[in-house]
Amino acid sequence: MTKIKYDYAEMSEIIPGLYLSSIDSALDSQTLTSYSIKTIVSVLSNLPKFNRIDSIDYYYIELDDDEQQDLLVHLDQTFQIIEQSLKNNRNVLVHCALGVSRSSATVMAYLMCSQKSSSFNDAYRLVKSKRTIIGPNFGFRRQLALYEKLDCDLSMTNIWMRRYIFNRLVHSYSDSYYDHQQPIHCQSRKAKNFSHYLKMFQGYFEQQQQQSQSIVCQPNFVYYKCKSCRSILFNQNDLIDHDNNGEYSNNDTHKKITNHHHHHHGSNKSIDGTIYIMIVKWIADDLLKYFDSLKKSGKIDCPKCQTKLGRFEWNRPYNYRRYTYTVQYDDCQWMNEVIVPLVLSITQSKIDTYIVQ
Repeated sequence: MTKIKYDYAEMSEIIPGLYLSSIDSALDSQTLTSYSIKTIVSVLSNLPKFNRIDSIDYYYIELDDDEQQDLLVHLDQTFQIIEQSLKNNRNVLVHCALGVSRSSATVMAYLMCSQKSSSFNDAYRLVKSKRTIIGPNFGFRRQLALYEKLDCDLSMTNIWMRRYIFNRLVHSYSDSYYDHQQPIHCQSRKAKNFSHYLKMFQGYFEQQQQQSQSIVCQPNFVYYKCKSCRSILFNQNDLIDHDNNGEYSNNDTHKKITNHHHHHHGSNKSIDGTIYIMIVKWIADDLLKYFDSLKKSGKIDCPKCQTKLGRFEWNRPYNYRRYTYTVQYDDCQWMNEVIVPLVLSITQSKIDTYIVQ
């Protein structure tokens, strides 16, 4: 059987004006002129040495073709570049080394966000029909599936985005990826991206603080206070259902817990008297303590009176907190997941509820 050799430098037009190819095409001035390319988006580990053409705008996205690389963090930028260029009738070339993984993932994300494809699977099939050799690595596929679940909105207000960013935060801090043979803990050496992810968390909490006044006025909204000093610790939106993929429906979250406070022998009482929360502002403000402690677990104290409220624990691999959902990819289905390695548990007897009337 004769194997067909594919020309990676072939210019593949995915939609009118948007091309996908290899670095060879991006370096070939004749090709660029022939296809009237006015914008080049290079998705590579290192900045290529172009003989720049004055009429072309060049953009560089630093990205390795590695499953652990963060693709999502670049997608708002690449969408704006491609969208603006196409609106101005400027043909765009997106390329990586071979036009197989990084650049194809970037183009798929654009198609999803611009609603030219309704899903990750549709975007994949469209790009595959135009350039048969494409194949984003598995890590990029997982992120594109998450991008679909996020409705292409990378705002930290979405709980799935916060889970993802916290996962990246842990990875970047430890400067190595999880060792599946050992309990998870964070090492003292920070990776270069740690400050970026930490700023995303801090920015989110600052934004939430500015919006808190409007939330306070909502009837039946539930806050949780320290029983000792009465300071507000978190609210109903910060709770995690340990039995329902981390999500509550119809605000059943606080109903279960408030029922426990009013009916101590009711069926809604948790077995161990514990509730689980996501990272909240006062924990984020002191987040380095949880990383620097080098402990597998430790206590959570009230930020005001220092009363012990509960415990934090870095999960072992067999006990990861996994948030899963089904993804359609090509002709098969698979389960995508976001792992949150830090569990924050609060003892119910240490808190009281406050319901806005």
